[in-house]
Amino acid sequence: MSDIRLTNYPDKIDNIENMREPTEEELALIQAGNYDELTDDAKNNVFITAKKINTMIDGIKSWQQFTKKWIEDGYVHQGAYSSIKNYYPRDVVTSGGVSYLCIGFRVIGENPENSKKWVRLTGATGAKGATGVGQKGDPAELVYIDTGGVNYIAKNSDGELTNSTLTIKPYSKTGSNNPRALSSYIYIYTKASINGDYVQAQSAGCTTSFDYSIPKNIAGIKIIIKNRNSVELAVKEIPIIQISNSVVNTYDVDCDDDVYASKMLITEKYASDSKVRDYDIQIIPKRITANIPLRNYLIPILSIDSLENYFDLETTFVYANISINNSVKNDPDYYNWAFPLIRVANFYVNYSLDYGYRVDEGTGELLSTELSSNDAKYYTININIKTRLK
Repeated sequence: MSDIRLTNYPDKIDNIENMREPTEEELALIQAGNYDELTDDAKNNVFITAKKINTMIDGIKSWQQFTKKWIEDGYVHQGAYSSIKNYYPRDVVTSGGVSYLCIGFRVIGENPENSKKWVRLTGATGAKGATGVGQKGDPAELVYIDTGGVNYIAKNSDGELTNSTLTIKPYSKTGSNNPRALSSYIYIYTKASINGDYVQAQSAGCTTSFDYSIPKNIAGIKIIIKNRNSVELAVKEIPIIQISNSVVNTYDVDCDDDVYASKMLITEKYASDSKVRDYDIQIIPKRITANIPLRNYLIPILSIDSLENYFDLETTFVYANISINNSVKNDPDYYNWAFPLIRVANFYVNYSLDYGYRVDEGTGELLSTELSSNDAKYYTININIKTRLK
């Protein structure tokens, strides 16, 4: 990957800072053309530069080349696991008679039996051990369970499942060869609650495919395939996830002493699965221009110590707009041209209704909206936060 200069992958993860919207002061300098007066932080994180784009392009190229090499080279046998050795993706080791595939970078001192940086490939091996272990470049046999892309099954509030039947197909794959159907004994276990124990529900004789009819009153499915000697070859769990688009909680925030809002309503909803959340926030503000700290409202009502420990911020999106009541001052056209300046960053909503985007035809200047804080009761700030819980 010598032709790729601006990325650290795969040795390290690139540290690419998120872009942000300019502050009011920075925006004024930009509009006036005074770029030299901007801070280095503004120059680096407000403007998109060729270096930033090229760093991302090089990262994508590096990932593609690395993945292509991984697929083409197959797995690399490294023999018995050693706690003092560095391991890399594609390395296969044995520990306790079981083969494991490394999926981390420079993994050292992490036992494959209880580390998320290793994936179990096979069950316990026979007395002779795995063929070819210790020979670099030898292909490893990967046994897995195919369920047609179904990795979880959703259940709505009426108890209906997204899938009534689960098709189970055992496969074997060696190196870069195409997968082949593997005739195996299939055992199906279910549990009645999330924290309950799995009990055997059904089994199928030696076969390459089995259709399992899913009962509605279960919370999870575990599939185990074995060979004719009852040696476990692969395991796969399919959770049953309760999904609902209904409201989970509604918070009517006390704003009597608040400097930003006269009224605030926060509605928490499930989105697509048990960890995804939607927060709809309606704010009637007290000011015509403000920087509202959403953190200050969310942390106490959710009873958490910080948003970073509660939300997966990498998958969090915040949207905002302002609704204006056009009947203000009995002039339906009064606000038609007033477009609010609103920016969202780091759970702060910065808005201003002092100026709109209508340009004076004579001077080219932005026209004032002539709004005051007395008019704040006539508009509503609408915010939607989409996030995933950690």
